[in-house]
Amino acid sequence: MEKIYTEKALPRFIDLFNQGKEQGYVDPILSNEAILFYIKAMNEYIQREEVYQSILPLTEDIMRILYYGIVGEKEK
Repeated sequence: MEKIYTEKALPRFIDLFNQGKEQGYVDPILSNEAILFYIKAMNEYIQREEVYQSILPLTEDIMRILYYGIVGEKEK
């Protein structure tokens, strides 16, 4: 699984982040490493049993924070 992640999934994530930066969907100031670190940290935390059991009602809010931060969606 680690080999597939490293060789296939990770490069696709990086391409997606770069494409999002070029199109203005992802803040170009953010490094890809920082984005990946954030996603990995959230994933590891959410997998804890005590967290996993209570997270379902918060899923929509958590996804909004992931996409827009705590400041919220900005008008274009």
